[in-house]
Amino acid sequence: AFRRALPANAVPYADHILAAAAATDVSPFLGAAIGMRESGWGTFLRPRSPAGVGDPTSRMMYRGTKDKKMELALSLGARETGRTDEKDGKTRYEVEPPALGPTGERGWGLGLMQLDALAFPALVRSGAWRDPKTNILEGFKHLRKSIDFFTRPSPAKGDPRPLTGDALRTAITAAYNVGDAGVLRALMQGQHPDTRTTGKDYSADVQRRTTALVTAFVAAGGRPGVA
Repeated sequence: AFRRALPANAVPYADHILAAAAATDVSPFLGAAIGMRESGWGTFLRPRSPAGVGDPTSRMMYRGTKDKKMELALSLGARETGRTDEKDGKTRYEVEPPALGPTGERGWGLGLMQLDALAFPALVRSGAWRDPKTNILEGFKHLRKSIDFFTRPSPAKGDPRPLTGDALRTAITAAYNVGDAGVLRALMQGQHPDTRTTGKDYSADVQRRTTALVTAFVAAGGRPGVA
């Protein structure tokens, strides 16, 4: 029933989705919906395959920061364009993403689950992100980490954690797009988690897709809780 609920371009990856869901205790419907939003299960990528890349937009970065993000990007094959700007009195440098596609396509987003190259440098260096099973599992692990982050109590003033129910689902979904810290910052400022997401609708869109998948699953004879 789960396979029949998926869009055609996700069907080849059904077993990997279910295996990753079981390994991480994350909803397979949520993971499948994120794959739809992120890469159209490969159809949005360049080229249209599990080895394709996305997110080709250059990023503005600071040189010499504590996290050494710019230096990491350059070590992975990103390159400076020569353009700079100033923000908060500091110089930022424009950096093009690395050429990680099979024929030199540039993009920060890796494969089916659009893993960010800067968050997964080991996968960039090994090339393992091109394997659908590995890529999907890493995406689900990322979701699991967000669940753990947002269900962990915090004594900090104004920190809404632990989250439960719809608030948790919204937070972890938005965090897949902008990171745990970005969502927590929004919540502590009284903003919706989607405030900083792409299109300001990331979690809302993914949750609509998740609901549609569950509905299709039930219509195909599936039982809730049994994928």
